[in-house]
Amino acid sequence: MSISSQKISSQNWPDLKYGLGLAFDPATVAWPTGLATAEQALAVRAPQGVTVRAGGTSAVAPSDRLAVSHRSAAKVWRVDVPANFRAVEPVVVDTRFNPGFTAEEIEISVGAGSQVSFVEHGLPVSGSEPAFRSARLRLTAGSGAKVNYVRLQDAQRSAVEWHESTVLIGAGAEVTWLDAVFGGNFAHAGVVASLVGEGAAFRHRALTFGDAGQRFDLMATASHEAARTVSDMAVRGAVAAGAKAIVRGRVTVKNGTMGCVGRQELRGFILAPGAEFDAQPQLETGTEDVRASHAAAVGRLDREKLFYLMARGLDRATAVRLLTEAFFAPLLAVMRGSGLEEAAACIITERLKALTDRL
Repeated sequence: MSISSQKISSQNWPDLKYGLGLAFDPATVAWPTGLATAEQALAVRAPQGVTVRAGGTSAVAPSDRLAVSHRSAAKVWRVDVPANFRAVEPVVVDTRFNPGFTAEEIEISVGAGSQVSFVEHGLPVSGSEPAFRSARLRLTAGSGAKVNYVRLQDAQRSAVEWHESTVLIGAGAEVTWLDAVFGGNFAHAGVVASLVGEGAAFRHRALTFGDAGQRFDLMATASHEAARTVSDMAVRGAVAAGAKAIVRGRVTVKNGTMGCVGRQELRGFILAPGAEFDAQPQLETGTEDVRASHAAAVGRLDREKLFYLMARGLDRATAVRLLTEAFFAPLLAVMRGSGLEEAAACIITERLKALTDRL
């Protein structure tokens, strides 16, 4: 089977234009027209008591060409965590970026009062053949549930990924979500969290480091639809060697929803000429009884801090490495216990070495 442009010509690809001058050149994305459907490479391992099933029909609406392609090729997995379940081990999701087009869909239901962690690792494959992965994930957290989801994507440079997640959070439930996006030629990571139960909480973290012309598109939305809900979103990214990242955050508070708290902070480092980092925080509120804040900061390394370290005997390359590692440290700390923190730290170290070797 192949993804044929004739079958889906009535729709458009995502245009990657976000207003206020924020856009990616569509020519930088190898959309999956003409790619053969690749062998599925997703595996789910779960502790005893958690049900994992493969099969079923895609729930993605055919809104654009990519969604139509996804529906035609998607393999659907369902993960059910029963109510009041305490998972000692995480649910592990492994996938590889096989050459060709893959479409993967995961439906996760976490019962009321349960506590569980998910660890997703997107692994590279050798070779330079084009690969395109379309991934959709839907997570429902029942009342009082506590869920951690950590995802690390380290695809080979010939890959393109479009990853979208939807999170539904019930009353008193807490979801912590972290996306670490490092791989591929182009990668989109979007998450939309709906806080639908009173007292629901959503903590979102994302980090990325692009070089060698990579393009990263990160988006997170927290929709407060019930009283006394809390969202806290933070993104940190660095770009070098012609890379570009667009990071968008959005907090919305429904009309008449009282006592909500929404925070977002987007921060970017530009480490080399020709790189670009764009940050766009947004806040929409329909009520006065809300505490909400948003901030964005993009810049180069702090010259005073750099001078301070070099004045104490460090060479420039070491000083740059230490400052950048310190920049990412708070988000890497969120990954502790997932088994992915060391892998993410190693990727950052390798990128910094490639950068500082040129200093």
